[in-house]
Amino acid sequence: MRGAVLSGDLAAVGVEPVAAIEPVEQVADRRVRRTRRALQQAIVELVIERGFGPLTVDDVTARADVTRATFYKHYANKDELLADVAEGFATDVIAAFEHRPAGTSRLVPLLEEARKARDVTRIILSGEGNGVALRRFAGIVEQVFRDDLRSGRLTPPPDDVDADLLVGLRAAQVLATTSWFIERDDADAEGTARTVTRLLDRGWPSAAGDQR
Repeated sequence: MRGAVLSGDLAAVGVEPVAAIEPVEQVADRRVRRTRRALQQAIVELVIERGFGPLTVDDVTARADVTRATFYKHYANKDELLADVAEGFATDVIAAFEHRPAGTSRLVPLLEEARKARDVTRIILSGEGNGVALRRFAGIVEQVFRDDLRSGRLTPPPDDVDADLLVGLRAAQVLATTSWFIERDDADAEGTARTVTRLLDRGWPSAAGDQR
């Protein structure tokens, strides 16, 4: 209470109260996030322009306007940076899964996030960086299907069908759909998800409209 009165007293005599000092940890965290975002954006732009292979750390730091020393405070090499980009995209997708409206297929937010991060998605699905980012993303999709099998949302396969094969096939179809979707601005996420879900659940004739 006395602090509020003191601030009023100072204002009354024309003295501005001293602003609260932000904790050093918060300033440092914000600086780290800003630097990482700059590096991530730089490598995405450069991979789209030139491909991942020819890039050097110097290329990335020049585009991000940071020093080499700053780069190595955050990442061991460009591969680790690209993997972090993929991890960030995966985190966004998982968050979108959790906040989707009830009854909405998880493929809808996946496609929407992929379109919003089109360049990142292209890089991941093209296998840049020795396929590390692609394997990470594919692993997330496969884990969703494994969870569905465990929870009963997916019908378990017969004993003579390897569950890992089924999961891999379904994940491959989702990745192919995502690659197709981000290149077509006129494609609708919900309509695409319905078609793919019919294909995954009931096979090609159902997806193609055969009602028999």
